[in-house]
Amino acid sequence: MDNKKKTSGGGYIPPVAYAKAKLIRTPLPFHIEWNKKVNACTTLEEVELLGTPNKRYARRCSVTGEGMNEGWVWFDGMFYTKYEKDTIKELHKDWDKEWESEEWSDDEMLEMAVSDEVLYWTNWEDESEWQYAEVNGELIEIQ
Repeated sequence: MDNKKKTSGGGYIPPVAYAKAKLIRTPLPFHIEWNKKVNACTTLEEVELLGTPNKRYARRCSVTGEGMNEGWVWFDGMFYTKYEKDTIKELHKDWDKEWESEEWSDDEMLEMAVSDEVLYWTNWEDESEWQYAEVNGELIEIQ
């Protein structure tokens, strides 16, 4: 949204009110819960977060810093990897010496890591798991 003041013929409309008005769904009786969430927002950032649910994430990748809703969990949450290529690279970096695995295939590395309970793959689907949101291209913590 630009920095120009929005008016409706009746005067200045604060940016938060303008953003909330754009998110309110009608007919009102069919969208009571959603509209309560919109009306509960007190800052422009809260309104933006509510309006972009596809940019909410359960975890942050420890390698790339990107938000993730599926990926590899290491040591029950001490480290996270979003992409398999990064997972393999980190496994080789951390475990080649101990496992003598320099020549192993990617599948062999993953199998060993899972069987040794180093990591597991999962996905997070529940909104209660969301801990991050992307706002203006930056990943911020929301819980």
